Amino acid sequence: MELVNPNGHLRPCKSWLLSPVPPLKGSMAPSSDFSHAEAAENRRRRGPPFALLVPLIYAPILPLIRIGLRHKPVLRDRLFFGVLAGAFAHGTYLVYPHQFRVS
Repeated sequence: MELVNPNGHLRPCKSWLLSPVPPLKGSMAPSSDFSHAEAAENRRRRGPPFALLVPLIYAPILPLIRIGLRHKPVLRDRLFFGVLAGAFAHGTYLVYPHQFRVS
């Protein structure tokens, strides 16, 4: 029994593995077909992700605030929680970037 009909599709048969799959209309191009604009954009994105490296800056600052401002508890706590709030705001921006874009 021949499984392929003249137009190249598999013929229906009893096995679900060999059943025909209809082509999708308006399907996206394969990922290997990049336009020139997409290729240029990918080239620009090769640099380090600076937004993801920001925690390397503010993470060591938090303990330094606690240690350095030990004798000024009001300023210490306000600054510490301000930096901590900024860290959480930055993390929220990284997780939900589409909600903070202004255009």
